Amino acid sequence: LPADQLATIAERRGLQAHTLPAALRGELTAILRKATATHRADRYDSAEALAADLGRYLRHEPLIAMPDSAWYRLVKFVRRRRLPVVMGTALLLALCAGLIGTLIALDRARIAQAETEAALTRARSAEAAAKREARVAAAVSTFLTEDLVGGVNVSIRGDARQLTLLEAIRGAADTIGERFADDPLTEAGVRMALGESLENLAERDAAQQNFDRALALYRDTLGSDSPEALKAEAAAINSRSHRGERIEAQAQMRALIPRMEAALGPEHP
Repeated sequence: LPADQLATIAERRGLQAHTLPAALRGELTAILRKATATHRADRYDSAEALAADLGRYLRHEPLIAMPDSAWYRLVKFVRRRRLPVVMGTALLLALCAGLIGTLIALDRARIAQAETEAALTRARSAEAAAKREARVAAAVSTFLTEDLVGGVNVSIRGDARQLTLLEAIRGAADTIGERFADDPLTEAGVRMALGESLENLAERDAAQQNFDRALALYRDTLGSDSPEALKAEAAAINSRSHRGERIEAQAQMRALIPRMEAALGPEHP
């Protein structure tokens, strides 16, 4: 056939001109083979059956002469309804793309919501911690002013003997547990302050007792890895080192440092 006629026929059948000969050879050859088969059972039953198969060929319907399969029927269906299939496929792809976009947007929204909730939780925790620290600081200040300064000041104490600062600290330490029985965090804060004062006065044993008690209170109230408990543990270890237990204290501090970095950040002293 001339090239222009070949192109026209191929266009009518929804094919490319260069693929038309192979397509024609495939199905037309099958029709011819069945029409001229040696055994009668392999041939068309009648001329009408041959004409019907030729009609199916022209309408892009499955042929009796071709091996039947799901794939073959699907190919013929697509060829008969090329435009609806293309449009349906495009619509399906658009729906899939829209669904994927929606799922991505929902996932991002979920992540953003989780981050917002986490930020709010951190803010509330920070606010609660700030209020707690302010309350404890005020209580510690009051204790130091009333108990320690009052213990040293003769006019406030009401007797004629002048106490030393160390005696005042020891006397005040005896009342801490009873005074702050319902407020363990304040007791822990006061004991940390007393421990530091006793450490400066070289009262190692008394300082160690106050640091250990503060550490126990923080652990019971806030947890072992809370910033307050970790700081109290560091103070207790340093006090133990000052008492001469350096090897044990160094091992404990090496184990503590990674926990402090995880809770307080690597740049925290």
